[in-house]
This record gives sequence, structure tokens and C-alpha cells, in this order.
Amino acid sequence: MYTQNIPSSFIKPVRTLIPILSLTLTACATAPGGAGQLQPVDRQECLVIAEKISYKDVHGLLNVSWEQGLLPGTYRAVQENAVGTFYRGEGRSFFQANEWMRQNSQYMLRKGGAWLPKASRAKPRLYWYFEPETYLASGTDIDSQVSQQASNAVSAGYPAGASVVGSAIGIGIVNAFIESSRGEITMWHEISDEKFAQILLQSLKTGPEASICPTKP
Repeated sequence: MYTQNIPSSFIKPVRTLIPILSLTLTACATAPGGAGQLQPVDRQECLVIAEKISYKDVHGLLNVSWEQGLLPGTYRAVQENAVGTFYRGEGRSFFQANEWMRQNSQYMLRKGGAWLPKASRAKPRLYWYFEPETYLASGTDIDSQVSQQASNAVSAGYPAGASVVGSAIGIGIVNAFIESSRGEITMWHEISDEKFAQILLQSLKTGPEASICPTKP
């Protein structure tokens, strides 16, 4: 089930803040080739993911173990530049959790999908669209819960992180900066798991096969 309430104890919010901070120190907010060069995709093209897929890696100053992946569904080509193409899933189809969250069987659900490079030697990556809120789902229910569009938002990191920064004025500045970043593309690292990368590449539907891909929503 989705987490509905912020824990009242002091320890829980701090433990929730650590994963968010570790994610902030690890992820990259720059789209390959430059976000300013992105153009809408005007052709029918998509990735068809038949089942939930994920892989694990270790990143960041804290050497945190992460698991991330995609829920089953169709990921439509939405934007591209000279370097690669972004394929976005329906609803919150990107999921991720670090080692602390996995201990409690909790995963973050995000709007996003996969990025495929146009150069054959480059590696695919996963991405999401930044939101100040954190949407949590149980790991055991994550497949069925995605249809609910993560209706219960848990403010579980950035507001708490802002309060650590300083005064009320500082909090307002930090929160305004965070809010201004809403919707920006956030990239995860190159996919290190070859099997996962191959599943993405093999799921691509182009040309005649793309007739099953959805058009613009």
C-alpha cells in the first residue's frame, strides 16, 4: 500500500532524508547533448516492456547501493536530439530505491522512462522528470499500484532538507529553487547491467513494428 502519512518520530524523517540527499548527490540533471537541443518526436516509435525489469548499481559519495527499473508497459518516444531519444512511460513507470528503502520494501515511483543513444557504442540510461514530492509504493505491490498514479504524495525529503539549511528566509529560497526545477529531466548513470541494456534495445519498435505504439496522448 502507499505510505499515507509522514512518520511522527524524529528518526524516520532523518532516515527518509538520507536517501533523498544521496540521490541528489548521485543523479545528473543534464540531458545528453543538451536539454536546449531537444525536439519533439514526430514519428511513431516506442519501447514495449513486457515485464517489470530492474538492475542494481553503486554510486555517490556514500557508495550507496541503488535498484532502479521500469514497470511493464509502452514507452513512447517523446523528445530527441542529435545524441539520443527519450522514451516516456505512462504514469509513474520508473521506480527506484536505495539500500535503506529496500530494507523497508519501499520504492519511489517517478514519471520517466529510458533514454537510448543514437551512437552504437554509447550506453542507454534511465531518466525521470523532477518533482519536489516523493511518491512511495510497497515493493510487493508496485505493479498493481502504478495504475493508481501514486495518488498519495509523501513530502519526504526536500522540505525537510530545506529546513536543515537555515532560517525561514533560507527555507523559502531553497523551496523556490526546488519548485522551479519541477519537470526538468534528471538522468541516472549509464546502465552498467548489459542484460538490462539489451532488453531495452530489443524492446524498441520502429518502422512497421511501431504501428502498435501509441500516438500523442
